[in-house]
Amino acid sequence: MMRCTTTIFRQPLKILSMVAQTFLSVSLDAAWKTTRTGMSVLLFFLTTTLFAQQTPTLRIESTRGAVGTKINIPVRLVNAEDVQGNITLSGRIVLSNSSLFYPENWIAPQGASFLASQLVSVNDSTYTFALSFSRTNTLAARDTLGYVRGEVLLGSDSVFALRFQEIRLTDARGSRMIAGTSGIVRVNFVDVDVPVVRFSQLQASAPNPVVRGTETRFAYTIDIQSDVTFIFYNLAGEEVDRVERKQQPRGAHVETWIPKPRFAAGAYFVRFATNSGDVLQRLLIE
Repeated sequence: MMRCTTTIFRQPLKILSMVAQTFLSVSLDAAWKTTRTGMSVLLFFLTTTLFAQQTPTLRIESTRGAVGTKINIPVRLVNAEDVQGNITLSGRIVLSNSSLFYPENWIAPQGASFLASQLVSVNDSTYTFALSFSRTNTLAARDTLGYVRGEVLLGSDSVFALRFQEIRLTDARGSRMIAGTSGIVRVNFVDVDVPVVRFSQLQASAPNPVVRGTETRFAYTIDIQSDVTFIFYNLAGEEVDRVERKQQPRGAHVETWIPKPRFAAGAYFVRFATNSGDVLQRLLIE
């Protein structure tokens, strides 16, 4: 009788023990998962915060300039305390209104000298650039990295944005992409009495076609004082004539040209070359 009673009581205790072990296992597993999730969130937060604090950010200072004058647009670095040694910066500059500003070159800030600098026009509104320079001291927060120098032009608006994109910074710590940015330039039109052109402009020659032995005229405008050269090519790409004008003043000009009787009738190309760029034009000779 006693043996039977003991057996009856042992079964519920065994069941309760199994339930307790299962509950404890589930609770510990849930607690571990919760703790692990919390640690992951905390680690992500700390990593993101530290990374944001240590990553340099480019900043363009807003500038104001009068039409026809040269301005220097400051390019600065924020969170740049860890930028060290020789520095290389490359990327793209995009103008929101290319009729208002003509970028010319980079200028190094005080205390720095460029080892190399490059500013190349892709089209009227887009430029690629590359800078390489060394500093005698580590860059401090908001320190000037360099200045974009250019001429303010008379265009269709009074304000434009200068956008920096795809920026790569390389220094003693390695190479990394940094956030792009933009700055605003306001144009002052006070006391402007002449239009300011961007680049060099060549109008279509007249007359075109031109008869051999008679004259045709090329009207052109240049944005800065420049040597001007007209180079004439046949369809084979051979140079057949050249006209050079030294140190032409900024503004509008007209060049008169007479094709020689020895020129064969047909199509030719004229390359108009100045310090601000080249223009290619087609010409027919009869």
